[in-house]
Amino acid sequence: MHKIDLVTLPMLFSLREGTCCTLQVFDLKTGKPEATIFQEADAGSLPPEIWSIYTLSNNTVLCGHTLGIKMVDLEKKVFKKVVNLVPNAPEPQFVYQFFRDNSGQLYATCMNGLFRLNNKGEITAHFSAENANSDFKIPYTILLHVYVDRGNNFWMATDGDGIYEWNPK
Repeated sequence: MHKIDLVTLPMLFSLREGTCCTLQVFDLKTGKPEATIFQEADAGSLPPEIWSIYTLSNNTVLCGHTLGIKMVDLEKKVFKKVVNLVPNAPEPQFVYQFFRDNSGQLYATCMNGLFRLNNKGEITAHFSAENANSDFKIPYTILLHVYVDRGNNFWMATDGDGIYEWNPK
């Protein structure tokens, strides 16, 4: 299980100011927020609803939001859209959770399925109930949370259709 050290990693909150993005960095040591302007490294601005954050490295955080995933470089103060390496796959929507399985593989649970990411934060697979390829088919598409047990089984909480067990073998 990945643990975020909240003493060294600030929490991010998004505020919208025109076409730029202000992220408030809250320092737990001082107890004070600081407004910091983050420049966009690509087109489009960071939407105001951040649903999840995940530490990818010391200075890089993934922000899951309403319309996708942004990679935030806390040192350079830039953010950019995560690269989707899967042809014809949709962009993640409403990214509720980032987690790693027992082998260390990174995933994101979303309104439109389960997305697998590599250690660079790039999307490498998309799993959904609508996927025609059985290797990427899961029982239900709208996933709110996933718990991974010792056997690497994914226990997937859905938006009203119960809990499903699935193994990504």
